[in-house]
Amino acid sequence: MNIGMKKGLKWIFILSVLSLSSFPALLFCEDIDVSIKGIDDGIKTTKQKDYLEAMMNAKLQAIERAGVEISSITKVENFELKYDKVESKAKAVLLPGFQIMDIGYQADGTYLVILVGKVRTQEDLKKSLNALETLKKLEARTRVGVNYRTYMDTLGSVKFEVDKFLEDEEAKSNPELATLVKRIMRHYEYAGSCWRQKTQSRSGIAHGLIGKHEITPDKPNDSEDTKRYNRLRNRWQEIENRQVDEILRLYPETNKPREEGGAIVNPRLPSLDLGAVVRIVWAKASYEMQGLKEMIEKTKK
Repeated sequence: MNIGMKKGLKWIFILSVLSLSSFPALLFCEDIDVSIKGIDDGIKTTKQKDYLEAMMNAKLQAIERAGVEISSITKVENFELKYDKVESKAKAVLLPGFQIMDIGYQADGTYLVILVGKVRTQEDLKKSLNALETLKKLEARTRVGVNYRTYMDTLGSVKFEVDKFLEDEEAKSNPELATLVKRIMRHYEYAGSCWRQKTQSRSGIAHGLIGKHEITPDKPNDSEDTKRYNRLRNRWQEIENRQVDEILRLYPETNKPREEGGAIVNPRLPSLDLGAVVRIVWAKASYEMQGLKEMIEKTKK
């Protein structure tokens, strides 16, 4: 074989696995124990580079066993670029604590290492992807128009799927992703709560508005019936005051006039349009949904 042909074959690695958990483990999305033999291309250069080639080969196999696409890596010709890509993808599938045993050169001239550890299969991402898809369906409904009953029914089914994901090991092993999913779900639940309140008819809420009130104390000459009525009214008004404060704190975007994209109707007290609050909360959820999509895509790479 001439040198040109050897160079052409330089990046073709012999894939071999000493032992792996059985294939059904992949179907059940479990972390699997692996013991993988990694060898270099058989062209002796320096011990350091041959070791790196063998280790890269082992990690490529780990990536493949996790179900991650590796064709874009195997086609790369530049060793350093290829090594960086392998390291990046390996971090997504190899659980911390794996070991590389340096065996060294073999009789046939190849360099051998053995990777021992646990691999998280690509199948594990299905639960987070499913949670994302269900949230996207809810987002789509808010964009095209939805009535209250349909929204609340959809919200219930979405929460069921999201809760299943949050109880899964994948969510526990990726707290940042789980926190973002929780936050998006809370936005949609909060919007549902505001919408529910908008549909209710009670003292202090008219035409879908909620506002702050000045609490009036009892007057000495008021009758007992009047005092009881005033105390009941004040109790409801105190609740509304706290709700307005909470909305303005959680969603500062509401704190401007409706004409400017906010929810303020009367800035003096102030009072808020609950319909506008719902739309603002939905917009916040959609914004953070984009961050969730990017985080999952990053995990897949």
